[in-house]
Amino acid sequence: MEEVTVLQVGMKNLSKVYIIPRNVRWVYIQSGQLTKEKLKSLEVKKIQCTIVDFITPRDLSLLIEKVEAWTLFFTENVFLLSDIQKNVAVMDFFKSKMAYPLQNNELQSFITSIPRRFFDRVDSLRIETKHIEVAKKYQNIAVWRGNNAIEIVDNFGEKYTPVMFWRFGMPAQEYRDLSFWAEYITEGSVEVKFIFRKFRLGSTDEVMQTVEATNPKEPMLFRGDERGGTVNISLQAKGSGTLRMGVFAVRELVEMDRGILLQGSFNKRCFQGRGS
Repeated sequence: MEEVTVLQVGMKNLSKVYIIPRNVRWVYIQSGQLTKEKLKSLEVKKIQCTIVDFITPRDLSLLIEKVEAWTLFFTENVFLLSDIQKNVAVMDFFKSKMAYPLQNNELQSFITSIPRRFFDRVDSLRIETKHIEVAKKYQNIAVWRGNNAIEIVDNFGEKYTPVMFWRFGMPAQEYRDLSFWAEYITEGSVEVKFIFRKFRLGSTDEVMQTVEATNPKEPMLFRGDERGGTVNISLQAKGSGTLRMGVFAVRELVEMDRGILLQGSFNKRCFQGRGS
């Protein structure tokens, strides 16, 4: 089995406390000492799992691009040792990455399960904002935050109106389910609707299947069938305020679907009473 890379950021190296599986490469960096150079020196294409037990705003700025949705976990010490829960930026980061809380008494069992959970055996894709085309109406007011986010502040109207679309389609193989998770935030009265259209392979006008998701709070599921094709994604919005669109994570579902399971637990434990 291939090696799985785990990045741990915190105040105490958990690999000194718990038994780490042989095929897990455990990388510990003390919170506050995380740098671009240290991340680059890891010499891995992908960090499959990130565990946080303490985090600073500086750590956050460096982890935003490195951590993928569904792969971020945090221990109960995050809240016991700091006022993190009062830090809106950190909480929004946890939420956008669908972070999952770990109790101290379940850490060993979770660590033991890491190879089974995160062995990179399925197709996955991280779609950055550079692949987004903003509707002409909003091009002059859209603010690009590098490859991390696009921010638009406007009155989008009382009815849903097209705001952006993704330039290339996602291949949809026969009988393969796809899970989509958008790292987005809305403020004010803004509401969003994602539209997924499956076109027949090689066609630009023959739509075989359409799925819509309004203000999604969990991964959006696109069920596969006997027909292969290409899934195109667009976003509409209504209301007045701020729309901030970040990375789009796409993956084929496996037997253990982390996304749907984890998002529900995270919202229940950490975001009661908070908006998107």
